Amino acid sequence: MMSYLLNTLGCCLLVAVMGGCSTVNKVLPDYRDDYKKSKTAAPLDVPPDLIGSTDIDQEKVGLDDKKEKPILRANLRRNQKGLMTLIVSEDFARAWRRTGLALEGIGLTLEDRDRERGLYFIQQGEQKYLIRLIEESSSTRIVVLNSKGQIENSETSEKILSLLYEQLK
Repeated sequence: MMSYLLNTLGCCLLVAVMGGCSTVNKVLPDYRDDYKKSKTAAPLDVPPDLIGSTDIDQEKVGLDDKKEKPILRANLRRNQKGLMTLIVSEDFARAWRRTGLALEGIGLTLEDRDRERGLYFIQQGEQKYLIRLIEESSSTRIVVLNSKGQIENSETSEKILSLLYEQLK
């Protein structure tokens, strides 16, 4: 009795599936040929006011109530040995993102990046440099290294840091 019931149920199911094939094709037509004939649309333009700026960026700028001057988010400094560094008043994650955008904005060739080590690999002319981000307690320090990983003390490194400063302040 049970096997008869299962056989009947199986046959009914098979008839329903086979009969539904033409119905499925009518309800869901095959558009594969239309897809093959389609063309790629032009890329969407991003409005310039949306590139590289967020509400969070704007709220961090603020004004110093006492002096009514903008609060800078970056500062160029020289250490006791005369080496220039850039101090960004942001945590590492935010400074990393903004530095990547700034490097693209100043026209340096960005060859690679290693976020875990805080390194951007760039090329300026024929020379290769590393931009190193170092997380500190409440800020991030940015230095320029040569291709051997040593701190670079040259006009080019100072120019790179100055250009980054202009983008990050």
